[in-house]
Amino acid sequence: MVALHAAAVDARMTRLMAENTLVSYRTALDAPLHRNLSEITIRRHYDVAESLEAIAPRGVTLLNPADALGQAMHLEQTRERLSATIQSEQNLGFKDRIRLVRRSAHDPFPTE
Repeated sequence: MVALHAAAVDARMTRLMAENTLVSYRTALDAPLHRNLSEITIRRHYDVAESLEAIAPRGVTLLNPADALGQAMHLEQTRERLSATIQSEQNLGFKDRIRLVRRSAHDPFPTE
C-alpha cells in the first residue's frame, strides 16, 4: 500500500507491482480483526480503487490480492470489489492497465 501511495505523488514510478496487498480498506474496517495493517494506513475518504485511479495511466499488477487477514482473495472476488474502477478504466481505453494475477511461491514474477 505504501508503494501505491508513493506512485500517486511520484510520477517517476512508471509501473507498480504489489504482492499480497490489501484489495480494500473497507475489508479491514469491516473485519473484526486484521493482520499486518497499521491503523495509520486505514483511510476514510478514499479506498484502494481510488488510489489505483490516481496513478493512471501507469500500469499496476496486483499479485495475490488479499483480504484484511492477509488471506488470498479469489481473483473473481477482487474483480468484483474493484469492478467500478475496472469498468471505468475500460471505458477510458485502458483495457489492461490493472492486472490481477495469482502466483504461487515458486512461480516467477510476471514481467509483462
